[in-house]
Amino acid sequence: MPENELSGLQALQKIPTGIDGLDSITMGGITERRMVLVAGSSGSCKTMLGVEFLYRRISEFGASGVFVTFEERPRDIARNVLSIGWHLDQFVEQGKLIFIDASPNPTLAGEIGHYDLSGLIAQIEYAVQKIGASCIVIDSIGSLFSQYHDLGMVRLNIYQILSSLGNLGITGLM
Repeated sequence: MPENELSGLQALQKIPTGIDGLDSITMGGITERRMVLVAGSSGSCKTMLGVEFLYRRISEFGASGVFVTFEERPRDIARNVLSIGWHLDQFVEQGKLIFIDASPNPTLAGEIGHYDLSGLIAQIEYAVQKIGASCIVIDSIGSLFSQYHDLGMVRLNIYQILSSLGNLGITGLM
């Protein structure tokens, strides 16, 4: 008789985000060591939610984090939240936050040849290990689909990113 692979299961652990209301509707926070997909149209505050998640995890829980941006430049993101008193530059200086700028270069036009995101994955892994990051935001994964025509390759690369993050045991929003 095969062994019951479902025996001994334990509930998934959650980590609080520190975001008013979000921890309540998620019954304690987001699932630890997993990525949560945040979906919405342009302007629906996905980036702001990601920034607040990292800001709260760093400032209230002593975590370190990585922010990967596929759209806005890190400087623009940091400038946008200064008006509400969030000084992301201080977290960067303290070694608590690393930005990875994967935003498109406007001087390059079109897609040339095959591509993969292994270089980006290596950057993410390095950044996570460098500061001991426990949380990450990838903003916005949807922009990959608009930058590249081969959707199968985009999906494969996203899977590779998620697999790498799973191996690192990091929690985050995408």
